[in-house]
Amino acid sequence: MKSILKTLIDYALFEKYDKEYFINNKIIPIFENDISIKIAVCKSSNLQTIKDDFPKLISFIEVEELELLFILSYINKKILLYSFALKAISQNSFEKYIDKFLEELISFSIDLRTSDIHIEQYKELILFKFRIDGRLKTFFAFKSEFFKLISSYIKLISNLDITQIRIPQDGRFSLNIENIKYDFRVSSMPTLEAESIVLRILDNKN
Repeated sequence: MKSILKTLIDYALFEKYDKEYFINNKIIPIFENDISIKIAVCKSSNLQTIKDDFPKLISFIEVEELELLFILSYINKKILLYSFALKAISQNSFEKYIDKFLEELISFSIDLRTSDIHIEQYKELILFKFRIDGRLKTFFAFKSEFFKLISSYIKLISNLDITQIRIPQDGRFSLNIENIKYDFRVSSMPTLEAESIVLRILDNKN
């Protein structure tokens, strides 16, 4: 059974169709073209009316229910992150959207009491992982071409050498979130795929 946490999901489909429909019926739209739509389902998904709701050829993949529910959790945040990342790779003013993406990602990770954020390349994807209570879990995935943009931006604000991807580097930056100043320690590490970026989150009260 395929893990949906390492699958590229077109989150724009949640807004194109009925977001509540997907949530209530435990269905995740993954990809569509002019002819077909690909969806992820689990054993408890409600598929009674799906052929009437999507006048296209439908292909299914079955995933674990807990993973499916995890994808559907905080769906509005994921839709927003997807929108910023998509605009960053498709528009000239990419820095504006990378800044918005990073601020939204960090703000949400703080709400979840995340200790650090891991940004890694995995095959054709970039994975954003949160460590919460010692456990590291993939929160969001996007096209791998976004990795170079986000890693270069993080290095730039952390005073790291953006041209170096083969040697480890360490830096830091600060950000105000809801009038609280947070410091971030940044580590970059070369990997077999490309490079891994880790943001360690520290607030000044701790």
